Amino acid sequence: MSGGGFTMIPNEFLDHMGHFTGAEIKILLFIYRKTKGFHKESAEISFSQFQGDKESGTGTGLSPQGISNTLSKLESKEVVKIDKSGVTNEYSINTTQLSLVLNSVEGNHSNE
Repeated sequence: MSGGGFTMIPNEFLDHMGHFTGAEIKILLFIYRKTKGFHKESAEISFSQFQGDKESGTGTGLSPQGISNTLSKLESKEVVKIDKSGVTNEYSINTTQLSLVLNSVEGNHSNE
């Protein structure tokens, strides 16, 4: 790694990422990198970018079906917004909904 760069990830997400599947975490972190890591609210991301290259370790390493299933789950939870109007889909993290999801999970566990 060359160092120097970083992507800010909300502590709230990191503190509660155990409530997401491994695939969901990979997709969310990848979208964070492609958006917030470049100081953007949304980014066009192709499936080949999500999948990445196994030799170089880029992308998520998930299969196309795994990517599709995981994006559908995150979209149904309204955590990820997908704009399908262009040639390449544009993705963003709905940070408000992510906070609501994490807070509802946190609230459920406080009753245990």
